[in-house]
Amino acid sequence: MTDFTEAEAAAVLHITEADVLRLLAVGDLALDRDSVLACREKLLRGRPPRPGDTEHSYKVDGLLETNVTVILGDGTGDTVHIVCDGTMLSFGESRWQSARSALNRPDPRGPFPVASVFTVFVHEARMEGPVESQVRASLRVAVQCKNRLAYASIYSTQHRIDLAPVPFVVGDDVVTIARTVFETAACAQ
Repeated sequence: MTDFTEAEAAAVLHITEADVLRLLAVGDLALDRDSVLACREKLLRGRPPRPGDTEHSYKVDGLLETNVTVILGDGTGDTVHIVCDGTMLSFGESRWQSARSALNRPDPRGPFPVASVFTVFVHEARMEGPVESQVRASLRVAVQCKNRLAYASIYSTQHRIDLAPVPFVVGDDVVTIARTVFETAACAQ
């Protein structure tokens, strides 16, 4: 038996029931009392109090959903081979920390292939506000592995950014290398 319904958890967390369902779907929340209260503390830390706030009046700003898809090859052509997908709801983590966290619970769980060329799509959307302003970023991360280094280029609609090469161990799968690329990108920010 759980301590909270979705509606009660939404009231305690000061978020919508839809956001509660999203948190439940990605495994960041359970409906037991300890999990809901821990999530509430995380939300409070994610948005510091403002003048006039009471412990029950805060509103979470910036709830983000990050979706990550890893595919083999360069992502062009008639067919693509999807390796895995991952989703992360975050409250203030950097884009690359969220992307890495999304790959901590990929679907399917593995094992994953080893490849010299693969692509990662990162889509980031705000979970609140007008629909037309919810998409925050859609990026393509092209990765080429050679000589024990992974070379990653990030493409957006505006520009291309080349990241510093990231070392990897021969035999590392594409998801392990993608996590390392995201971790390095997060440290570089």
